[in-house]
Amino acid sequence: FALEAAMFVMVLMTVLMLSAYSAALSTTRAANLDYQAARVAYAAEGGADAILAQLADALEDGLLEDDELASVQPPEIEGFSFSRINVRKIGGLVIETVTDGPYAGLYSLTQHIEITSEATDPLGNTSAVVVAAKAQAFPIFQFGMFFEEDLEATNGPSMTFAGWVHSNGNIYLSSNNAWYKDMITTPNKIFHDRKDNHSVKNGVWIADAGGRD
Repeated sequence: FALEAAMFVMVLMTVLMLSAYSAALSTTRAANLDYQAARVAYAAEGGADAILAQLADALEDGLLEDDELASVQPPEIEGFSFSRINVRKIGGLVIETVTDGPYAGLYSLTQHIEITSEATDPLGNTSAVVVAAKAQAFPIFQFGMFFEEDLEATNGPSMTFAGWVHSNGNIYLSSNNAWYKDMITTPNKIFHDRKDNHSVKNGVWIADAGGRD
């Protein structure tokens, strides 16, 4: 009886050990598959990001040409190859008004595009992403005033100005009788003063969102 009991316990321990080993092996395999799948998925996303960066450079002139779309290149990522890279336009140019963000209120020339990026690793794992994006160009002619450098407005005669005022530099406003009816924007600073010499005049009025000066 003691021998049978000992053998039974040994068999039971062996089964438990094999079960634990099998479970650990399955977990390791699953974790490895997840790891490989995540790596190739990130590589595919990296390909799409690289294409977006190239399209941003191509859009500096305000227009995406077909040859620019055809010339995009996938990034070089060690251990991965790109079996498919494609960029295509969806429809034509659309004029739309921007409703949020720093360009809210402006209209843009918008081209919808679709980017496909498919990556493969040495083990044959493959992942693909499809990204929908907008290529937007903002014509400067919709501004009432658009300056690249500092803008100084110190009018003498009475002035009522309708139109978006923007400067990529600083803006200096000082007047006894100036009314601005639309937005005034800059990535830098607006000074209630002259630029060339200190002179603050309290007649600068800017309309708020409700149209009140």
